Amino acid sequence: MATRSVRASRLLQAVGTGSALYGTLLLTAPRAVVAAVGAGSTPPPNLIIRVLGARQLGQGLALLIRPVPSTVVASAAVDGLHALTMMAAAVHWPAYRRAAVASGAVALASAVLATAAVV
Repeated sequence: MATRSVRASRLLQAVGTGSALYGTLLLTAPRAVVAAVGAGSTPPPNLIIRVLGARQLGQGLALLIRPVPSTVVASAAVDGLHALTMMAAAVHWPAYRRAAVASGAVALASAVLATAAVV
């Protein structure tokens, strides 16, 4: 049976890898990701999707390169803030609601899982 620190390390590596891969997808195939989410008839502009992809990629790489508590806390804070702003965007821009809720849900899951790795 793996020790807690080994499980936490594996979880953090999975979160970092998932974030980096998701960011890469957002950067390279924004329309495909939006279509997979079923974002509705009005998808967000590619530029916005790619900027969010760059953030995801950078954040995932940071977790993989420097998997220490301070990086995890910063990553979780950024994801938490992103989740909150996506909920506000879903309310303010109904045309982008589905995409905003999906993006916020991914960010919230990432924050929870990363935090679980260090708590």
